[in-house]
Amino acid sequence: MPKAKKITSWMLFAFVFLIYAISASNTIAFWDSPEFITSSYTLQASHPPGAPFYTILCKVILSFFPATKAALISNLISGFFGALTITLLFRITINIAERVLSVTKSNYTALIAGIIAALTLAFSDSFWTASTEAEVYTLSFALMTGMIHIMLLWERELDKRKEMRYMLLFAFLLGISTSVHLILIAIVIPLSILIAPVSYTHLRAHETRHDL
Repeated sequence: MPKAKKITSWMLFAFVFLIYAISASNTIAFWDSPEFITSSYTLQASHPPGAPFYTILCKVILSFFPATKAALISNLISGFFGALTITLLFRITINIAERVLSVTKSNYTALIAGIIAALTLAFSDSFWTASTEAEVYTLSFALMTGMIHIMLLWERELDKRKEMRYMLLFAFLLGISTSVHLILIAIVIPLSILIAPVSYTHLRAHETRHDL
């Protein structure tokens, strides 16, 4: 990724996280927020099927802060992963836009498209709310967008060794995601559409070389 796009993506992260940090509540919110804060701080199971990776991750972070700050820090953790999701969405949008647009138009148009897509999600009502309270949703979104971004990089990679690294990283994140929210298993279905053509092309190339 060109330097300008990398700088823009991390500027988006810093800006969005700052807004989420300012918007975050100092105490508990409605619905599952009090439960997740309590289960994370005491390292107990949350409601079925549970979110063990989220609980352990939050527990590690909360161990550096007093109990009086547990709610605020838990809310900021959601804001952090919400901002990370926005950064990954920005990169995904650029990746797709550069495939659709011509070379002469892709530079600035893809950058603008990425910024608009990222900020639209960042300040949508549901996502902004999820990013300012203790919930598993922003971590789930971060893992989901991370897996999509990795598979888009994998699809364009020509180096076999890097391809394998991307695939192993995808499998690792998929395994982690099941211990955050089980709905993320469904990401295998749309990504199989991306994997199938590439696998078929590789198979045909192998058969052609074998015939020769």
